[in-house]
Amino acid sequence: MLAALAIFFAFFLLLRFEWGPNRAVRVALLGHELLSLGTPAPPAVEEFAVVERMPELLGGLASIHRAVRYPALAKKAGIEGRVIVQFVVDEQGRVVDPVVVQGIGAGCDEEAIRAVRRARFRPGTQRGTPVKVKMSLPVLFRPG
Repeated sequence: MLAALAIFFAFFLLLRFEWGPNRAVRVALLGHELLSLGTPAPPAVEEFAVVERMPELLGGLASIHRAVRYPALAKKAGIEGRVIVQFVVDEQGRVVDPVVVQGIGAGCDEEAIRAVRRARFRPGTQRGTPVKVKMSLPVLFRPG
């Protein structure tokens, strides 16, 4: 009985359990997969910071500034400045996951995200293929 228990524990120590995303479980013995349960995670999609041809903002930066509506609270408080928005341009030239990395508050941050979300780009390319590219843009708020 003791010998059987020792063999069981030795075998158990050689097993390798891996828990992945989406509750996926993988059991391996000496590098060989014995059991895989659950849904494997989808392959990671690569986002670039620099590519051969960077995305081009259709209409230029002026198109974003024309789309911005100065928030009433910021106007009343006399708040002006620059909001930096970081986002990803996908393979179709759409803005995905915009986030304010430097804001000024008073509704300007939300308005900058709204204006950037509406922007359209010519997608960036790497080796002739459209790819996702992470970018940042300034959105200016000046009364006038």
